[in-house]
Amino acid sequence: IAPILVAHTFESQEWVKEHLSSLFGKKASLEAPLRGKKKELIDLALNNADELLRSPQPGNGSLLLSIQELCGLETFPERIEVFDNSHHGGTATVGAMIVYEKEAFDKKGYRSFHLHTHDEYGQMREMLTRRIEGFRENPPPDLWVLDGGETLRSLAIDLLHSNGIHLDVIAISKEKIDAKAHRAKGSAHDIIHTENHLLRLESSDKRLQFLQMLRDEAHRSAITFHKKTKLKSDQHSHLLSVHGISHAKIRKLIDYFGTFEAIENSDFQTLCELIGSKDAKNIQNFYRENLSK
Repeated sequence: IAPILVAHTFESQEWVKEHLSSLFGKKASLEAPLRGKKKELIDLALNNADELLRSPQPGNGSLLLSIQELCGLETFPERIEVFDNSHHGGTATVGAMIVYEKEAFDKKGYRSFHLHTHDEYGQMREMLTRRIEGFRENPPPDLWVLDGGETLRSLAIDLLHSNGIHLDVIAISKEKIDAKAHRAKGSAHDIIHTENHLLRLESSDKRLQFLQMLRDEAHRSAITFHKKTKLKSDQHSHLLSVHGISHAKIRKLIDYFGTFEAIENSDFQTLCELIGSKDAKNIQNFYRENLSK
């Protein structure tokens, strides 16, 4: 497969390579050329993009209106929040919320969540519950989009209604064959779950592509935060194990507290009840030593 040329290297480059390799069924590569014909192609593309940006461009207003009609939304989706979660073998479990408003991603509105639950349903419940609790400071959007199926969409509706909130919710998921998401090359289809319909659109449909773009951005955000969390978690685990805390006890603490920051700020009595006084003292001494450096 020919390399994909980019103007600059970027933070999520490795994840994009993995995603494209999975999508194409072959190993993908990204290059940021500094000289030669490939660099000339990049310069030409940048010049063309600059010219396009200088020209008046049609907005997404009509597309969003079309999505509103397609999905039977009560409110025009001017501000959209999209949710996804990520983990690896049940470790470093996190969630991400991205925001789309005024025809662009609102990066300042993005939120990340450390999650304690181990199953997908529980993780989405935890993340949406915490978002609902924040509605007073950060009002609800016009639409929620979830990476998942009807079960998660119904969960979101139940949580909203139990808090006296009415909000449009849709979900987007991979088609399932024999109870498994069918991800073979060229055969994975996305399904849109709405209040009254299950929608299967052609891959060329702009409405589907827009929702896929939102879903993919939430997935990228969740993956990025997961990798940062896992790296930090691995570093903490190694340091604690050096101080005599077994892997089993570290996992027990993470299961209870959720994050290493919460372990660091925990009270001595709770630590004693979980892992015994000796290891509790070792942990508190470990954090005191590190804080003093």
